[in-house]
Amino acid sequence: MSKKKIWIIPVLLLFILGGYFAVNKVVALFHQPVHGIILYSKDKKSLEKGLENNHSSIKDSINIKAKYNSKTDTLVLSKNSAEKLIAAHAVNYVNKKGNDFTFKHVTSLSKTPALWTSDLKAASATDKNGKIFTAAATEYIVLGESSTTKKTLVLDNNDFQNFQAAAEYISVIEDKRDAAHALTTYSFDKAQIFNFNQK
Repeated sequence: MSKKKIWIIPVLLLFILGGYFAVNKVVALFHQPVHGIILYSKDKKSLEKGLENNHSSIKDSINIKAKYNSKTDTLVLSKNSAEKLIAAHAVNYVNKKGNDFTFKHVTSLSKTPALWTSDLKAASATDKNGKIFTAAATEYIVLGESSTTKKTLVLDNNDFQNFQAAAEYISVIEDKRDAAHALTTYSFDKAQIFNFNQK
């Protein structure tokens, strides 16, 4: 092997290593870790098992029972559950300007029944038997920073009991790890990651 060819190997190695570190720096610069996770599951035991397996990495968590009407893609919360999610900073007002979205924590529940949806003209939701629940307030509010359903309906506790739909279990987790990586260690049907530190 000639001297010219021998020098090519260390130069290539330096080039590859330099590129690797440069890419990692760019990723670190633009990817700011978030620690909020919202998990949805019809299987309560599976959700609880995931929480148990990740116990040492969880800073805080809350678990609630909701309902889900797949026909109308509506998540239904009791007033008590909604208030727990609000206290955990897991519920946000959405402000949309063009393609830009900004979020602000909801600090209290305005009225019930409340309908949270991007369609501000919507005024009601139905259960699986077609019973209509009319909202006293319609607001663009989401769990986390996106919506997994078209609508979220918040009902007084008695109305929640009477709403006919399948049970859905939700866990809101503040994980010590970057949520984007931690998410793979949990069991769920659907999930979101979000930033607890919205203003």
